[in-house]
Amino acid sequence: MKPTHAFVVALLLMGCGSKSQPPTGGGGSGGTGGGSGGGGSSWLTGASATLLSTSDGDRFITRSAPTTADLYSLVCVGHQDGWAAGAEGTIIGTHDGGATWSVESSGVTTSLRALAFSDLEHGLAVGDAGVVLRTVDGGASWQRVAVATAADLRGVALSSFDGRAFIVGAGGLVLRSTDGGVSFGAASTPVAGELRAVRFRGEVGAGVAVGDAGLVLVTHDGTTWQPLARAPGDLTALSLAADGARIVAVGAAGLVWRSSDGGASWQASTSGVSASLATIGFSDETPDLGWAAGAHGALLVTHDGGATFRSLPSPTTLDLYAVEDL
Repeated sequence: MKPTHAFVVALLLMGCGSKSQPPTGGGGSGGTGGGSGGGGSSWLTGASATLLSTSDGDRFITRSAPTTADLYSLVCVGHQDGWAAGAEGTIIGTHDGGATWSVESSGVTTSLRALAFSDLEHGLAVGDAGVVLRTVDGGASWQRVAVATAADLRGVALSSFDGRAFIVGAGGLVLRSTDGGVSFGAASTPVAGELRAVRFRGEVGAGVAVGDAGLVLVTHDGTTWQPLARAPGDLTALSLAADGARIVAVGAAGLVWRSSDGGASWQASTSGVSASLATIGFSDETPDLGWAAGAHGALLVTHDGGATFRSLPSPTTLDLYAVEDL
């Protein structure tokens, strides 16, 4: 059965605060880390305002959130600042390393499905019915960005290197910006189907998008997207390494779809679970260390770049959905 929340509900924030640079993508998938070696704590969000944290990367505990809404995405910049977004336009933020969280007004009531920040001040949020929001003051205020679509938007990537941004969504839609999300060009549909997540590395010009029925698209110039051979099942989230070489996508029935050569070849890895996975992210400090999560609170860790996983104790049975790269 297809997921009803577009698999963008939970973002694993591996050690929010271990570095000053944000992740480069959102939505089906980000965060920066501390539990994995940066001195901060790691965070997980999910359905019904699920908010979890860990200081060692293995044992997650429940934390209090200032909302009852589903939290569909999470992103962190540096050691102190993070944001989560979700149902009915909800955005919550922390500016003290997760000690406290507070509601920050988005100005909309539409569900927000993905977040991405390029630095402490500049970020994008996307959601249902073509909603795109932009902040230039660290989430204190958000403004609508006009886009030429009313389609549901599932994932967003925003480069901290060159200001390029990409949004993906229903019907295989791709939106592109070259000015940090101030404006977006006409929508393109390089493939038919539902795109769930996107990642882009401006430093190397590499981007990947994934979606239903095993859809995988790649770009090597940030302009044109080419379909690759399909994975053997729905894909809902992905991670793209800084050099653009390692790609790990996850999806239905525990599927892990992995490339170590920028998408030239792919292998199916085993997650060891049958639950659908909706999030995958890796530590910047320890690149082979990563986490995946999904349906019914499934929570996994990998120490070999996604080749194998083992289960972690999970304090929830609620679904965990989407991830941002760490």
